Amino acid sequence: MNNAGFDVTPMEMDLSSRESILNMIAEGQKYGEIAMLISAAGVSPSQAPVETILKVDLYGTAVLLEEVGKVIKEGGVGVHISSQSGWRMPQLGVEADALLATTPTEAYDFGYHIYDEKN
Repeated sequence: MNNAGFDVTPMEMDLSSRESILNMIAEGQKYGEIAMLISAAGVSPSQAPVETILKVDLYGTAVLLEEVGKVIKEGGVGVHISSQSGWRMPQLGVEADALLATTPTEAYDFGYHIYDEKN
């Protein structure tokens, strides 16, 4: 992207790890206030097992939005681009959507502790 005229600093990170997300945010803050977020990270059933999909697509996205929300400058904007995989399965329903939207990220429990960095 730098060759195309954009001023970017690439870095590798793990969206399923709060620590990695916080490190990415800290790196971004070295260049000034965070004014926008564009996120398109995710994995699909053809790329990973269910556990990884939940850790990245659900938990990781929620943590990313939560943590960037704490530091984004006033008037900042964010866009998350999901894949078509979100439309493959039936919708969860109003109650499940409400629970996912209001449950603290560290309370997500899919039968294992997704917030344990050793998993």
